[in-house]
Amino acid sequence: MDLSLLSSNASPAPLYQPSWAAPIDHVAPTNSDFLPYHPNGPEIHAVAAPPVFTSSPPLWIFPPVHDLPQPQVSQYQPPSPSAQPVEAAPPLPTPQAILLSLPAPGPPLVVQPTSVQPSSTVPLKEGFVDTGGATTFASRNPLKDIQPPRFRFRDSQTDAAKLGRADKKLKRDGKADALREGVEEIVKSRDAAIKDLAQELDMTEKAVRTLVNGETHYVKHRKPSMYNALVHKAKSEMNDDLPPRERYKLKEIQQTVLAGMETDTFSDQYKAEALLELEDFRKNKTTGSRSSNMAAYADARATTASVTNEIVCLGKRTGITGLAIFAKGHIHDDYIDGLAEFNGSTTFFTEVLNMQPEDVCTKFQQWVCNRKMELDTPDNLQTAQNDCAVSIKKGLRMITNNVNLGMNYINYRTSIVQKHHIELLGWPVDIPFVNPHQITSIAMARKLQQALALGTCKWGKKRKRLAAAAEEEGEEDKSDNDDEEGDHEVEGEDDDTLPPTKKNKSAVATNIKTHNGPANKSKAGTARKAKAATTAAKAKRVAKTLPPAAAKSKEFIDSEGDDSES
Repeated sequence: MDLSLLSSNASPAPLYQPSWAAPIDHVAPTNSDFLPYHPNGPEIHAVAAPPVFTSSPPLWIFPPVHDLPQPQVSQYQPPSPSAQPVEAAPPLPTPQAILLSLPAPGPPLVVQPTSVQPSSTVPLKEGFVDTGGATTFASRNPLKDIQPPRFRFRDSQTDAAKLGRADKKLKRDGKADALREGVEEIVKSRDAAIKDLAQELDMTEKAVRTLVNGETHYVKHRKPSMYNALVHKAKSEMNDDLPPRERYKLKEIQQTVLAGMETDTFSDQYKAEALLELEDFRKNKTTGSRSSNMAAYADARATTASVTNEIVCLGKRTGITGLAIFAKGHIHDDYIDGLAEFNGSTTFFTEVLNMQPEDVCTKFQQWVCNRKMELDTPDNLQTAQNDCAVSIKKGLRMITNNVNLGMNYINYRTSIVQKHHIELLGWPVDIPFVNPHQITSIAMARKLQQALALGTCKWGKKRKRLAAAAEEEGEEDKSDNDDEEGDHEVEGEDDDTLPPTKKNKSAVATNIKTHNGPANKSKAGTARKAKAATTAAKAKRVAKTLPPAAAKSKEFIDSEGDDSES
């Protein structure tokens, strides 16, 4: 760049000089009238250099602007042969050096949530703000099962491992291509065979294809098989006590289960428990609580989007108009209230209720947060134990009419049976008589729970079991009382001073009914007869202790005779 032009009084050459603004003698014979403007001067490349003026151009073309610097057109200059050598740039670090410079990852912290102690809140991703954070849905429902969070562990791999993975991927892709070609050939041959058979039997190809493929219009969920149940139980037993990086693989667990099934090492009780545990695991995956607010928010967002899509598609298919309101169940939840509508169904609030949809959502949220959510307790071991303990205690307090009485399983014979004369009848034989919270098998807990619910295991009075013995004792007392009555009659004939014994009305009525009734009904009400006989005998014993009554006579004595004699 020539610095003499800047020091001179001449105006600088304009970057933009159209042909109509310059004198005719100074128009450049090139197509460079419209040059692109760029704030950085070196990026502008002109096709031909503008002419250099020996005298200043007219002032009416472009007046000079001294406040803003004008970018200059760059000119290419060839490098000088005597240029100084430039320092070479340092080499870039290799990927191995970068990986070695990174800190080694520590062992991940795996949270194992349980129903009694809910898992801690999973850390939120960057950019997501947990508006609540104080509590979670799982912590507010401690008796509800929690879905365990899933973690992915990826270790840094060497170049050899990466090459091995790439080689395996190529082989896998080649195998998939070969499999696809083979399946296509089989399908073509099968289609030809189906077509020939349909023509031969005069049937439709669809009917033959349905029979060949074994298709059905009714699809049911797969029930837990014995093999899957044993694999699930073996996985929990083999991997629960191991850290994540040292756990057994699924293939190893399956081989162990197959070996056990071949040798019949699994008992029937073990198989039944495995089936129940697998059913509980599947149910927990469907209805279990989310372990954190972030997981609950993601689940709610995906589910509400699916419900909204179903409502819209249902309306387009059938014309049914639906409306759904979604609100969070607690103030600490991160979910935002929403509406799912079709065909403008939210106008129902404004036209009928005279309320805006936003106000309806707000009131619905307040109503939901102020009421207690009634959730069905899961049918697991802990729930069965609680139900059994509550049923036993409730029946004990009801039969004794004592609301403060507690169950004592250790001193059951002395503190319950002998003291209150009651006992728990129908306890299952194969279940030990212990506190239900000490039962560790879910099969036993459910069996006891079913027995208590059906009434086969219930509280009863102890004297009912001794009804036969009481009947025999009553008959003996009755015979003794008859003998005593005979003795009293004989004594009454000899001694007129003894008053007649007053008979008990209940005993007389019982004797009348017993003697007048048919022979096959004489044994009815044996316990009542025994009680009446005991009461009569007691009355006779009391009568013996009373003083003799005054003697009575039917003769009259005249007072006149006495006066005359006197």
